[in-house]
Amino acid sequence: IYVDDILVIADEAEIEQLNQEFIKEYQWITMEIGETHSYLGMQIHLKKGYAIIGMAHFIEKLLAECGEVNLREFTCPAAKDIFMVDEKAEVLVEAERKAFHTNVAKLLYLTKRARPDILTAVGFLCT
Repeated sequence: IYVDDILVIADEAEIEQLNQEFIKEYQWITMEIGETHSYLGMQIHLKKGYAIIGMAHFIEKLLAECGEVNLREFTCPAAKDIFMVDEKAEVLVEAERKAFHTNVAKLLYLTKRARPDILTAVGFLCT
């Protein structure tokens, strides 16, 4: 059996018990134990009583996949004219359409994990 991307947050005794159960059932297991983990695009840093979750690498990779775009810095995630549509804009060719939809899906994933502030703007891209 192959299992990927299982995240367990527990104390040392519980982790050791789980490790022994997996070894008993499957003969071996690879576990990453520590305070910093990479999980499904998230960097998780466990602290005493709380966790810090970041997705900087996920965002950098997404931006790199988008290629050259005119990036500007804003103080809020959406401009006042966010819902305006240019009816005269050209329809995307199939390859560009697929890339656009893939990137919007990745942005939706990002909004659910680390950036709820961009949900309105990303939601509009879904329409």
